[in-house]
Amino acid sequence: MKKKLISILMSVAMISMMVAGCGSSGKDSSSSEEDSDSGVTSYTIVTASTYAPFCYLDENDELTGYDVAIMKAIDEYDDSIEFTYEWCDWASMLPGLDAGRYDACVYEMGKTEEREEMYHFGEVPYSNAAGSAVITTSEHSDWDSFDAIAESGDAVIGCIVGSNFTGYVEDYLEKNPDAFTVQYYDSEIDAVMEDIVNGRIDATINDGSVAMARAETSGMADELMISGYVTDPTPVWVVYPQSDVGEELSAKMDKAIRALYADGTLAKIAVEWLGDDYVITSLADTEYFD
Repeated sequence: MKKKLISILMSVAMISMMVAGCGSSGKDSSSSEEDSDSGVTSYTIVTASTYAPFCYLDENDELTGYDVAIMKAIDEYDDSIEFTYEWCDWASMLPGLDAGRYDACVYEMGKTEEREEMYHFGEVPYSNAAGSAVITTSEHSDWDSFDAIAESGDAVIGCIVGSNFTGYVEDYLEKNPDAFTVQYYDSEIDAVMEDIVNGRIDATINDGSVAMARAETSGMADELMISGYVTDPTPVWVVYPQSDVGEELSAKMDKAIRALYADGTLAKIAVEWLGDDYVITSLADTEYFD
């Protein structure tokens, strides 16, 4: 029922789509475009502008972050492509892909059955992600697993509609009904963390580096902490439209990602932006890389 709710909300977002709140970096381009003289094809990548340290605007209003750095490394690796970037809120990304405004979406996104029905994925992920419990500094420091959260008996977990981490929470609840209560948010993580600080909910599940970066800028860093990983590392993917352009671009991306993984470039980017290379080295335990 919850997954159906997510699909309905995404459909509503698609119908009500929204150029407002979006921005661009580089040449304005709404779809792939080949320069017949150079043989270079320009593709538009959509991401977010407020999801540090993965994709955000720096002090000069330039798009930067871990995900952006990987895309720039792919662009540099393959002379036949050129990326331009646009950014918007989460609710507008996939509808923009549907509308042909963007050629790929990069936003730490995992695979789900629903997404695979609607979008194209390549053969290899570009990174891993693992979710942590974001809690107050004064409570629940032992919440380092879903089982530990469930043992409290009455926990309320804030979940953002459509998030990968919400999917992990729902998967756990399918196997362990009534383990805890979920409160859904159709917003960015800041509102969820505010409710944790104010005692309205007990925790959320999200990427720890993202949560604490946002807590720092929002003035909540002294009141929040990460208790530990509650999900296993999970691959994150570039998402493409189900089209010839999507398949063409994904093949180029896959080749570049494999090469940048093999030569250590992805690991170096992870260390630069996240402090260690765990999200890349843990890919060795998946089926995607030898």
